[in-house]
Amino acid sequence: MPLNRRFVWFASFPSVYKGEWSPPGESPCGASFFIERMKTVEIIIPHLAPGLNVLMRMHYHSYKKERDKWHYMVRSAAGRLRLARPVSIHIHRRYAGKPMDRDNLYSAAKIPLDALRYSKIIPDDDRSAVVSLKCTEEKVGKRSEQCTIIKIQEEAE
Repeated sequence: MPLNRRFVWFASFPSVYKGEWSPPGESPCGASFFIERMKTVEIIIPHLAPGLNVLMRMHYHSYKKERDKWHYMVRSAAGRLRLARPVSIHIHRRYAGKPMDRDNLYSAAKIPLDALRYSKIIPDDDRSAVVSLKCTEEKVGKRSEQCTIIKIQEEAE
């Protein structure tokens, strides 16, 4: 499977009935229901988002092309996924060159977050929809191993 089409969806479905744990799909009364449903989604994109130092100097047509490219990559990787609850997002950047400083690393999250919003995976990218944002990076040996990993986890309301 090509790297840009890889989409992993881990889901756990806990059911709680009167404070007791019951297996997914089963309840003490025989009904099938879910009180709480949590999803963790991992999307792997084989490109790196530009940081603020690059975005500031980019022509607006070039920025639009980059934004649209990310929108299509995220949309094709995630399919018809829609998350309605508030989410925590972890963006992990695997790079082969020089590391980014912290403010540049967090500014590089703008394009992937906008791509998630334009793809309607998350309803908005404000504080009510994105509860927490974490950005990390890791050095890899080859440029062919560079990628951006976006992990999204639904939070309990």
